[in-house]
Amino acid sequence: MTNFAYFVMALFYCKPMRDGSAWQESGRQRIYYNRSFSHRTISVTFHLAVSACTSKVISNTIIYPTEVIRTRLREDSETPYNQRKYRKFWRTVRTIYQEEGMLGLYGGWTLQLVKTIPFTIITFLTYEACVHTFSEQQRASTEKY
Repeated sequence: MTNFAYFVMALFYCKPMRDGSAWQESGRQRIYYNRSFSHRTISVTFHLAVSACTSKVISNTIIYPTEVIRTRLREDSETPYNQRKYRKFWRTVRTIYQEEGMLGLYGGWTLQLVKTIPFTIITFLTYEACVHTFSEQQRASTEKY
C-alpha cells in the first residue's frame, strides 16, 4: 500500500528546495512543506490523507472483484461438488457476469471502502509520522559526531 501511496503522492508534484524542504505547486496555490513535523500545516496532513484515500480506492477497485469471487467459491464449497454453482475461478467470473452483470463483481464495494479508508488513512499518517520522527532523530545523532 505504501509504495502505491507514494506513487499517488508523486502525482502532486513536489519541488525540492535548497534547505531540504519542499513546496508544492497546484495551479496557483503554493503550499510550503517544512522539514520539521511540528511545523507541518493541516494542508500537508490533508494531502497525505487524500493520497492514502486515493490509493485505497484505486487498489480496491482493481482487487475487489477477486474478493467477491473468492467469497463465492468459499461459501459454495460446503455443498457437494456436483451441485456447486461456482466450481472454478473463471467459471465463477462468467456465472456472476451472466447473472448479475458487471455490478455483481462489485457488490459490497462501497461498504468495504467505508470500512477500510479510515484505517488506511490512520496507518499511512502514522507511518509518515514515524519515518519523519526517526529520520530527525538519526539526523540529530549524526550531527553530534
